[in-house]
Amino acid sequence: MKKYILLLIQSIFQLPLIISFLKLDLENIFYLNQFFWYTILVYIIFSVFFLLFFKEKKSLKNFSIFSISLIILLIPGIILGYFFANTMQSYDNSILRISGKIAFFYLSMALLINPLSYFVSDKYYSKLIFIRKIFGILSFLFFMIHLLNYIELERYYHFGDSSLLEYIFKNIKNRMDALTGLIAGFIMLILGISSNNFSQKILGSIWKGIHYMVYPLFLLSMIHIAFASRIDLFYMILFSSVIIFRTIVFFKKNSVYKNIKAGKTTKYICIVCGYIYDENKGDPDGGLLPGTKFEDIPNDWVCPLCGVSKKDFIPYYEEKQNYKKVEIAEIHYLTKDVIKLVIKSNSNLEYFDGQFIKFVLEDFDGEFIRQYSIADKSGLNFTFFIKLKANGRASKLFPKLNKGDNLKIAGIFGEFKLKINNKSKVFLATGTGLAPIYSMINNPNIKNCKKYLHFGVANQNDLFYLDELKKIENLEINIYLSKENINIYNYGRINVENFKYDKEIEFYICGNPGLVIESKEKLIKMGYENIYYEKFE
Repeated sequence: MKKYILLLIQSIFQLPLIISFLKLDLENIFYLNQFFWYTILVYIIFSVFFLLFFKEKKSLKNFSIFSISLIILLIPGIILGYFFANTMQSYDNSILRISGKIAFFYLSMALLINPLSYFVSDKYYSKLIFIRKIFGILSFLFFMIHLLNYIELERYYHFGDSSLLEYIFKNIKNRMDALTGLIAGFIMLILGISSNNFSQKILGSIWKGIHYMVYPLFLLSMIHIAFASRIDLFYMILFSSVIIFRTIVFFKKNSVYKNIKAGKTTKYICIVCGYIYDENKGDPDGGLLPGTKFEDIPNDWVCPLCGVSKKDFIPYYEEKQNYKKVEIAEIHYLTKDVIKLVIKSNSNLEYFDGQFIKFVLEDFDGEFIRQYSIADKSGLNFTFFIKLKANGRASKLFPKLNKGDNLKIAGIFGEFKLKINNKSKVFLATGTGLAPIYSMINNPNIKNCKKYLHFGVANQNDLFYLDELKKIENLEINIYLSKENINIYNYGRINVENFKYDKEIEFYICGNPGLVIESKEKLIKMGYENIYYEKFE
């Protein structure tokens, strides 16, 4: 409700601006001292339009972040506008030229994000994609300024008995710059209109093919500029940068295919946690400079994520295609941001309680891997608890999946395994870290063991699977709420210092790195030795 009240207030404040825009004498917009106000005014109108109808964020917080980011990334366009205006003072169509130039600038920036993302870790990928989205919106914004200005110029210079539409199409027929501009504009409109979740859902797999049109759009834009005899150093730098960087990435990817055929790779993956050591990047924090060959790594080096030794790494091929296809048997929300996913394999997969499956997911930018711990296995079915994160690459895909859809998996991995014995066991979990813990607790081989579960979340609404947990025999359940004080639950985070268990008891910990590291260190100081853990990055 607060979100809609905010939008209403924004609309009321912007109404006078919109009315003043509609009453503008457009013949006077060519005066350079009005460029700034004209740009800002049109920006406000189109930004409100996009934020209302094309935003993917549903919370007020993320809505504000998106708005602020849009404003900040508009600044280069305003600066460029002033720069170009100062160099075009003798032209009455400077707004047309300036807006077109800025639209091409933002389009180029959006296309440079993909090759740039190839050189950064996956940790920063979602942030780059967020920026690319805003660059795309700004490119569309300035393109609309460019298009509307072109139509107004045609109206201004239009004389004779023919209609404005006939006059415009006559120009398009006789001028290649107008024709290529029209085609490029048509593509831009398609991309702009379909850049939303609703279109993705309706168009399905076709949507991805439609958005590949951004590449002919970029080429057509450059051809349009060439026919208009407007190519200068600015355009050449942008065009060359996009071509050069994307070519470099193409050859890098191509070299991966060649290495696969030759059995070579520069990457090695930790079979325990999935960390990938890249020889090109090295591990500077671990004392390995970029370019350090895997065979040259000292034997005392350990995985920076889970601490296992070099011997637990195997060659990793990014484009390896021996993936297994699975089918979604069930998918639904457990909480507002946790999804229960059940997949069905067409063959029996060897599995130990506590391990995880690597999913090979695919979006507009290609394939990527995410790993999720297995919560349960029944026959050929595997159950997962998946946390949806703001701006998460995978988190944008799962809500769009349906029962019957196919996914690809790379296999089952992990050394976080349940020890089958008669010892009592303590399980610590936060959020979806409950998945491998639930798998272990539910193992029939420890049915008669005494089990203790300490499960922490932020609020009561974040709790899930409590009914299933209560059905497990010999299980004592302790719930912790870190941000909500409710009498029937513990208030605050899980604190192992309050534990008074026998020293021979086993501890299994899974959750955020802070909980895992802190709990492990405290338990060791308290004299406990049987501590096994998994952590989420």
